[in-house]
Amino acid sequence: MSTSTLPPASSDDNRLISREPMFFVVSIKKLFIMTFFTLGLYSFYWSCRNWMFYRQATGENVDPVWRSLLSVFSFYLLLSLVDRRIRSTGRQYAWSPALLSVGVMLAAASPSVLLHISEHTYGRVPVSEVLVVLIPLGVMCFWIIGRAQQAINYCEFDPVGRGNTELSMTELVCALLGALCWVALVMIGILSMLLGIFDW
Repeated sequence: MSTSTLPPASSDDNRLISREPMFFVVSIKKLFIMTFFTLGLYSFYWSCRNWMFYRQATGENVDPVWRSLLSVFSFYLLLSLVDRRIRSTGRQYAWSPALLSVGVMLAAASPSVLLHISEHTYGRVPVSEVLVVLIPLGVMCFWIIGRAQQAINYCEFDPVGRGNTELSMTELVCALLGALCWVALVMIGILSMLLGIFDW
C-alpha cells in the first residue's frame, strides 16, 4: 500500500463534485472536545472516518485502519485529496497541505529526539522537561488537525460543521471516561510530586 503519491487524476472527475460526502464533517468545537477528552485517541477515529468516507464515495480500495495507523505518512495524501476535491468544484482554499503534513511529522519525531538529547546532556529527564516538550506539541497538533478540519468542512460545503455538532451517547461516554483519565493523571502527578517519586 502506498501512501506517498496521489492516485492519478481521471477524466471522470464528476465523482469529486457529487453530493455524496467524500470526507468526514465535524464542527471544530466538537473535534477539539473529543480529541482533548480522549487524550488524542479521537484523532485516530477522525482519520478512519475520513478514509471510510473517501472509500465509499470513490470506490477506491483503501484500508482506513492501516491508513490511520500510518497517519504520519498518509496525512499529506489525505489533505491533498481534500485539496483536489475543492479545486474540482472550481473553488480555492487558502491553506498548505504540505506544511500541515510537515508539522505532523515534526510533532511525531520531536519528543523522542528532544528527550534523548536531554537525557544524554543531563543524565535524566525531569517530568517538567517532558511537559515543556509535550504541551507545545499538543497545542500544535490541535491547531493542525483543526486547520485540516476547516478545509474538510469547506470542501463539503459545511464550513462550520453544522452537520456534526452534537455528541452522540457513545461519544459522551468516551469523553467522560477520558475526563476520568485526566483526573487520574493529575492526581498521580500531584502524589508523585509530594512523595518525591519522580524527579520534577
